[in-house]
Amino acid sequence: LLLTRSAGLLLPILLFVSFRQPLGARNAAVMAALSLSSPSTLSYSTLATSDLLSLLLAVATTGIVLNKQSRSWLMFAGALGGGAYAVRNAQLALLASIAFYYFFLWSTQTKRRREITLNAAAFLLGVSLILLPVLIRNMTLFGAINPYHMAPSTLSAIHNVRTFIQEMAYDLSGVRSLGIVFGW
Repeated sequence: LLLTRSAGLLLPILLFVSFRQPLGARNAAVMAALSLSSPSTLSYSTLATSDLLSLLLAVATTGIVLNKQSRSWLMFAGALGGGAYAVRNAQLALLASIAFYYFFLWSTQTKRRREITLNAAAFLLGVSLILLPVLIRNMTLFGAINPYHMAPSTLSAIHNVRTFIQEMAYDLSGVRSLGIVFGW
């Protein structure tokens, strides 16, 4: 519970610091304020779950990747990203999005390809420091890289997308009925 509450308190600060340079101070402050009033942040910060800690690690990872070009910082960001995955395996999406980000940079900035490749390699090294031991452990203990399986959703893709939109609108507005209107 201490980790969850600490992550909930640190989240708006880290959001502001991480996105102040790319988005500007005003937009970063709005983002931080929205996280403070988010029903999900408020409700999950009272539960002993790994959700907010995982989110905090993901924001820190993203903030470092966007703001620091030092390879030691990028390796640290990779370790944080690997830690986010170790806490919640859904953070595979974070790692995939950062890989896509580096691929996009590499594809569009042809004069900086060597630098981008080295930055991506530093990030990957940091990820592997955390992720490889976790994957080896999973293989050793469970016989699978990812031993956590969920049955496929019985709901349609449209229903899942509408529910996602509903919850995002609710999180942004704090008004449940507004979320339902936007989603449905």
